[in-house]
Amino acid sequence: APVLFGATGTARLDGSRLQLDDVRGDAGTTAVLLVAVPAGGRIAEVVLNGIATPVSMDAGNTVQFPVRFDGVALSPFIPVVRHDPGFSGGSLRASLTIPQAVFDQLRARRAAWPMPWTSDDFRTSWLAPERLLLWAPFATADDRWDARLVIDGKPAEFRKSYTAIQVERSTFTGFHADISLLAPGVAHTIELDLPTTARGQFLGLYLENIERTYGRASLVR
Repeated sequence: APVLFGATGTARLDGSRLQLDDVRGDAGTTAVLLVAVPAGGRIAEVVLNGIATPVSMDAGNTVQFPVRFDGVALSPFIPVVRHDPGFSGGSLRASLTIPQAVFDQLRARRAAWPMPWTSDDFRTSWLAPERLLLWAPFATADDRWDARLVIDGKPAEFRKSYTAIQVERSTFTGFHADISLLAPGVAHTIELDLPTTARGQFLGLYLENIERTYGRASLVR
């Protein structure tokens, strides 16, 4: 049987036609798919998710073609500020635009998992996953540090993040803020005042509680 590489889906041969169904991959991205066919097979046409296009065989009994996956690209820990190995603390500015698809995903999670979170739960960074969090992790973090976050010119609550239920210095990882109420599709200004650290200790600023999404493949002509 033919074997599909680079995406999920099913592949079968119908004479010289290669039939690929339910092919999906990372939403909002493009890729080159490769299909290995049995020795001696000749492929003249690919039908991808119901759409046909002529193709030619490569050497080695393979077929390659570019595709685009529908939807908006989402993935865990979308970077707002990337890690800079030379940064040793101080002030940073960044711009953030949140796709509506992020809030749609959080809303769907809340509906599918309606947990009665308490006020104590909301103080942690790892509970109530229907929130959109802005997370600033540090290597070898020290909870005696302080940090300040300003969004669109207004101070925002920047909580200290621990992996323990209680405050325990050895479990401190950095800072986080709940930004669930920010408007989607609008450019927001982010300002950070961070503690002085060793170079590279600040690991970046990320959106948290987002899952990877997948979309149907279509041919790039």
